[in-house]
Amino acid sequence: MKSLIIWLLLIVSANQVIAQKSVIGESTYAMWPTLKSPKISANGQYVGYIIDNQPVGGSTLVLKQGKSVWRRDFKGVSNVEFSSDSKYAIFIQGKDSLAIFSLGTDNIEYIPKVSNFEVSKNGFMNWVYYSLSDKQKTLIVKDLETCKLKMFKGVVESWCSDNGKTILLKIVSEFKGKEVLNWLDYATGKVTEIWQGDDIANILIDDLHNQVVFTVADSAICFYKPGNAKAHSVLLKSIPSLPDRKSSLTLSNFSNDGNILFFNIKELEEPKSTKGIVEVWSYHDVKLQSEQESENTSLTLFFALDFHKDKIVHLGNIRPIFPEAKNASDTLALLRRTERLGEPWSIGKINTTSLVNTRTGKITAVDILENRNTSISSSGKYLIYFDAEDKNYFSFEIATKILRNISRQISVSWLEINYDRGNDSPRGVACWLKNDESVLIYDQFDIWEIDPKNERKPVNITNKYGFNHGITFRLALSEYGSGEIRRTGEIILNAFNLKNKNNGFFKKKFGEAGDPVRLHFGPYLYQLISNPYVSIDYWHYPIKAKNANRYLLKRTCAAESPNYFLTRDFKSFEDITDFHPEADFNWLSAELHEWKSLDGRKLQGILYKPQDFDPKKRYPVIFHIYERLSDRLNTSFIPQASYGALDIPTFVSNGYLVLCPDIYYKVGAPMTGTYDAVVSAAQYISALPFVDPKKFGLQGHSFGGMQTNYLVAHTDIFAAACSASGNANWVSAYGGLIGGLGNPQWASLEDYYEKGQGRMGGSLWDMPNAYIGSSPIFKLNKIATPLLIMQGRKDHISLYSNIMELFTGLRRMGKKAWMLVYPDEGHQLHGKEANDFSVRMMQFFDYYLKDRPAPIWMLYGIPASKRENDNGLELDTTGQIPGPGLPVKNEVKKIDRNNDKPNKQIFR
Repeated sequence: MKSLIIWLLLIVSANQVIAQKSVIGESTYAMWPTLKSPKISANGQYVGYIIDNQPVGGSTLVLKQGKSVWRRDFKGVSNVEFSSDSKYAIFIQGKDSLAIFSLGTDNIEYIPKVSNFEVSKNGFMNWVYYSLSDKQKTLIVKDLETCKLKMFKGVVESWCSDNGKTILLKIVSEFKGKEVLNWLDYATGKVTEIWQGDDIANILIDDLHNQVVFTVADSAICFYKPGNAKAHSVLLKSIPSLPDRKSSLTLSNFSNDGNILFFNIKELEEPKSTKGIVEVWSYHDVKLQSEQESENTSLTLFFALDFHKDKIVHLGNIRPIFPEAKNASDTLALLRRTERLGEPWSIGKINTTSLVNTRTGKITAVDILENRNTSISSSGKYLIYFDAEDKNYFSFEIATKILRNISRQISVSWLEINYDRGNDSPRGVACWLKNDESVLIYDQFDIWEIDPKNERKPVNITNKYGFNHGITFRLALSEYGSGEIRRTGEIILNAFNLKNKNNGFFKKKFGEAGDPVRLHFGPYLYQLISNPYVSIDYWHYPIKAKNANRYLLKRTCAAESPNYFLTRDFKSFEDITDFHPEADFNWLSAELHEWKSLDGRKLQGILYKPQDFDPKKRYPVIFHIYERLSDRLNTSFIPQASYGALDIPTFVSNGYLVLCPDIYYKVGAPMTGTYDAVVSAAQYISALPFVDPKKFGLQGHSFGGMQTNYLVAHTDIFAAACSASGNANWVSAYGGLIGGLGNPQWASLEDYYEKGQGRMGGSLWDMPNAYIGSSPIFKLNKIATPLLIMQGRKDHISLYSNIMELFTGLRRMGKKAWMLVYPDEGHQLHGKEANDFSVRMMQFFDYYLKDRPAPIWMLYGIPASKRENDNGLELDTTGQIPGPGLPVKNEVKKIDRNNDKPNKQIFR
């Protein structure tokens, strides 16, 4: 009995704690702390990261030793570097105090008035150099082992090599007023003057071959290598095809053998004005006049310079793509020109593949690869591409010019799972093995090792485990892209379960039969690279310690903020941080739900509940829609003002449930999939005992806004809806110019609707009824749902003129509709405009879904003359409700005769 009483008391106490937590709102956003800038020492023993609490508390550096209790915090720090021997953490604290902190101790040295610093990255060199904020422009190099100092005056700029052996110092001579470039050999302490002149810039150090190049006054490229008396210069006027007009020069990289410098010269755009001059739009124009106005017409020319022969070779005006492997031959480079001149359906489309000899400048077109999206192998032996029509991968052997279908023996799909837009998108090449022996290619689930010569049989290295278990595999570590993996090695794989959204790691050894070995798998998210429905914040790779087999990575779930972990084997993890800013708030939980769509497809969606969820209550539900969001089940949130999309933590914390249903689309009738998914989700969730089916809200931004506009014209199940930055008339939008006055990416929105997110699969003239059927503007008389519209006047994606058609039509028919127009904003909101929209959207849904008082702006609007001083955000205290609309009696009768009720059937 006593234990039962204690248990009940604990439950009551826990409920009281939850009840006392704050709800998330406008005041929360600016003060929400985040983790960022993770670093790991070279030996893998120490970790540093920043807690950013701007603007309330500034940034705090945290240093930790693995999972031990040792930890030190330093306020006013935004970045940290570890010394190459892993003994020191070096950072600037406050405005200008350089701190050299001895790790594992409390010993710290402060050096005042420091503007910046650099730390050697190589374990054989162990120094820090820093610039003082003094009149003498003093730079000091400090040996961290001996504490000896080297001091240099008049240093206006400095550079260090990655291996730490060389420091270059640009000094202004007090006597001659000239710039002097000095080469400091750190090991010997020898300082060599290598150049004296004006405007020394564009320093590029080649660590591997111990040499440097730089430019002087945009008139010469200079080369220096120890042993030479001075730097050797080559005048730019000797360069073939040098642009006549003013240009800028960029030094790019050295060849792998160190003998060639690759650089480019870009013609600078000259001022031009077409104001007041007639525009002649001709059907012959490959690019529309607006597109021509907005494009950058300056030309970039690429060159190779052999300093040993003073020979400059012109490589053309397309950026060369070099093989990635460290020891690859870069005599040949890929020139890939993929331009969408005008609309992609136009004959003006250009897609060519060529090879350039970087020693002679000879360019050879590979005609057999015309209109192929081609890439070059790591060692430069092959070109590879995916044929969307044949649905196979092909390799082109550069030396023999043989084209091979390398996947014809494999009966799988290479396309992204459920990628239902109008074009075919493969998952792509994972990486090349050493010396281009094999290429690893992703199918929908698994990974194949394929011989580019077709001499060995393809091997499914994950043994169809992904296909059999509904798991997608990807290479987990960034170093696999260097072309250094051997066919005898072992790789770590990232795995994502498409059914339950679990994430983790497997390993597989090449040549070893059987399934990959499971290391760690659970209801978290570590990384989900290239997933279009998950934030790019989760496309990161684990960070490896330079000299140890230790990795630092981030793990998250919806109920908790992200935290850092250390691992050696991706099987066991040391928790580094215990960071929980959400603990002070009424946070959320995320549940994965499944149901059948109206068309019979099994669907998934995420239901977000507040932490103080009470199953005995009945909650309002907001449906937040954008394509397929269920893969985000284990992603965490940072509360923020709405840029257009619903901020889920804010609404859940304030007592709403939020449902994000997956939507699948059929090319040619995309909105039918929207209707089937969302209406079926509403039917499913209506049966849950804690849901109030009369208090459903709907919200979407961009394409989600377009879907919101469509849904309210086809169903009356929502008590209120908010559409942000979404079109309403697909017919008028079809010929609109994206970018407003033109954009070099798209001349018009036709591509968006035919082959992009619109998923129509054909032109307006091919399928006019389908475009009309997807456009809610033609069914405004059916809309009964109160609608809040948000639009940036400068939105050049979802055009202001298009959404104005929706609002004026709704107003004409007396529908309850409000449009928030932000004059200086585009497709997304920022700053105070985002805060304003967040407040108004919450007030709108609170009124319709929680029966709270309406704000003044909803009741009476805000006269243009009072905008500056009256935002109308205060709530009404007299019990007023939004009144009737404007139509006269005859119009009302007309609407009534046309059965002013939503059509619950799909509009085909």
